[in-house]
Amino acid sequence: MLLGSFMGGIIVGLTASLPPGPTWILCLQRNLSKGFRSGIYSGIGAALCDTLYALIAIFSLSIVTDFIASNEAFVQIAAGVIITFFGVNILLKKTSVQMRRSRGGESTKGWKDTGSAFLMVLANPTFILAHITFIATVKSLGIAPAEPTHVSNMLMVAGVFVGCMVWWTVLAALVSVVRSKFRPSHILWINRIAGSLICLLGIVLIVTMISDLYIA
Repeated sequence: MLLGSFMGGIIVGLTASLPPGPTWILCLQRNLSKGFRSGIYSGIGAALCDTLYALIAIFSLSIVTDFIASNEAFVQIAAGVIITFFGVNILLKKTSVQMRRSRGGESTKGWKDTGSAFLMVLANPTFILAHITFIATVKSLGIAPAEPTHVSNMLMVAGVFVGCMVWWTVLAALVSVVRSKFRPSHILWINRIAGSLICLLGIVLIVTMISDLYIA
């Protein structure tokens, strides 16, 4: 039962991390422009937030989930603003400085990369509802126990973090293989494209939610 809870958590973590979105784009951009360590730090931030969401979902903290469900539109608008801010920040980054620091062996500010990736995922707290679905799925498939104990719940939470980190580590390793082939001019365009995509996702989220509120 305990092993099943841990494995179920790993599956939930992988499932939560795999769908492409703003966090994907952020981590890819950092892997290419700043290097492997920056990608890992960013992955840790994303994994910590996914683990927090899983913790809320597993222990059914109804105050949080009820607030999100009843204020979904406003939460999504706030998420859109935060995501757009991250996109603009990437667009304004000085590519040559980033690459010179990483290739010169200068240490990256891990706490900044971790914290900003955590905030990127935190910007969409409605994802808690997705975690509830993922967890219910692994339980219905018999991978995790349907009637867990506190210990098995904590093992599932730990598994979620491990599953997330497996994905972000694999992604960082794959990108690091091809990173040496990129010149500063390539990274500049990657930053522009990544920043523009993240801005677009944020703006679309804001416009969609405002239009839904207007229609309602």
